[in-house]
Amino acid sequence: MSTLPEAVVARLSDYRRHLEPHLEAGRERIFSHDLADLVGVTAAQVRRDLMTVGFSGSPARGYEIKALIALVNEILGPSGVETMTLVGVGHLGRALLTHCMRRRPNVQIRHAFDVDPEVIGTTVGKCDVRHLDTLETTLAHDPALVGIIATPRESAQDITDRLVACGVSGLINFAPVRVKVPEGLYVEHMDIATSAEKVLFFARQRAREAEASDDSNANPSAAV
Repeated sequence: MSTLPEAVVARLSDYRRHLEPHLEAGRERIFSHDLADLVGVTAAQVRRDLMTVGFSGSPARGYEIKALIALVNEILGPSGVETMTLVGVGHLGRALLTHCMRRRPNVQIRHAFDVDPEVIGTTVGKCDVRHLDTLETTLAHDPALVGIIATPRESAQDITDRLVACGVSGLINFAPVRVKVPEGLYVEHMDIATSAEKVLFFARQRAREAEASDDSNANPSAAV
């Protein structure tokens, strides 16, 4: 299969995440409009995405949930365990180690690094926290596919360079700055502040529209 667009990959992950509880509950099939409602896209978008990955359903019976999850697992996650390395064990790093990996047992944060003496040598989740000075030595013996950056802005680029030199093939960047990487290396910038601003903008816009609608209904003569 050729490389999938980023948006399709993200939606496939969403489809799987929403379908797994239904499979666990014993549901066998789902229609495109039901899956679309769960994920927040259109039924046409669901059908296009599944056609892109070669998965078909029945107009009368919908899609087989178990088979669809199996295909998404094959595309997004191999049967073996994929490892990631985390740099930065502050509040966000701790959350990633203790909560966020539980839903994906085939994706593990195997190494965690920091410079804070209070966290070095502790175990967070199932991961031992090591001193950042041991990054290169550790990854030389036990490589990781993906690096996660959860450091302050000022150290993000240096950490990026070190992780790239250690051979990671992708990065997830939570630092509030865009990092530079070699061409072809994929980076997912997780900019929480920008996401919050976007949500606030659209929330305020919706509130203004609702207020304007209420005023119009209260004073019909004001409407043109």
